[in-house]
Amino acid sequence: MSSEPVPAQIKILDLPQGRKNTLVFSINDVFVNTHIIKSKNEIIHEFESLVGEIRSLLNDKPSSTPKKTLWTIGRKITKFRKDIVRKYNTYITNLNEALANNLGVSESQLGYIVKFSNFSLKRQIDEKIPWSTYMEALNLSNKREFHLCLQLIKEGKLKSSKDVRNYVKSRNLLWKNKR
Repeated sequence: MSSEPVPAQIKILDLPQGRKNTLVFSINDVFVNTHIIKSKNEIIHEFESLVGEIRSLLNDKPSSTPKKTLWTIGRKITKFRKDIVRKYNTYITNLNEALANNLGVSESQLGYIVKFSNFSLKRQIDEKIPWSTYMEALNLSNKREFHLCLQLIKEGKLKSSKDVRNYVKSRNLLWKNKR
């Protein structure tokens, strides 16, 4: 097994018997890393299990799903990504795209969900704060700024999405100028 994970993409095939997920590698990687062909079906099986788990948790759209459930989904995606690298030495380069295609959720929404789970502790999530507000705050450059923003929201100092958006712009500009 090589030291660097082998890049792969999940693609959906439209077949006469229906849609099917498959894993695609470069031909060079197949010749150099013969183990990847053996693990292909296992990776797809794990991916489809992840899709099923997320589908069972996700309401019609992320904005109508409880925030703690979105956090759990983000953790599942992050864990899946790490597990595939650890178990199969394969890195799925288009995981969010593949999940979006299978779940009917936008790729950017999935990106926010994953970032949300990486920026937040589950016990700190406030279900009263709308998902759209969390998404605005997730555009901050780091976890510390994200938590400061949430504190200002909870204190009533940032009341609207526009307030949060302006705060995010000003803080990111400040961080950019510090570099």
